[in-house]
Amino acid sequence: MDGRKELPEVPHDGHEIILLDGLGQALVGYGRQYTRPPIAVYSESAIIELIMSQDGLCVEDAIEHFDFNIRGLWVGEQTPLILEDT
Repeated sequence: MDGRKELPEVPHDGHEIILLDGLGQALVGYGRQYTRPPIAVYSESAIIELIMSQDGLCVEDAIEHFDFNIRGLWVGEQTPLILEDT
């Protein structure tokens, strides 16, 4: 166990919840706006830490990787939300 709390299963009402591959430890929960299906919410700082540990990158390179490959990701209205907590 890595110390993270277990996240509840979210009722998705038949809608897909898109998760980011390999970044499950950075998932902080789920969010939704009125009348919209839930989306995954990730911690930016945790994503950067994971990139550093998984890929062996320094913080500057991890941020560059994050900016280029994750921050600008758009896969439709169910694109995960990134919580800017850095």
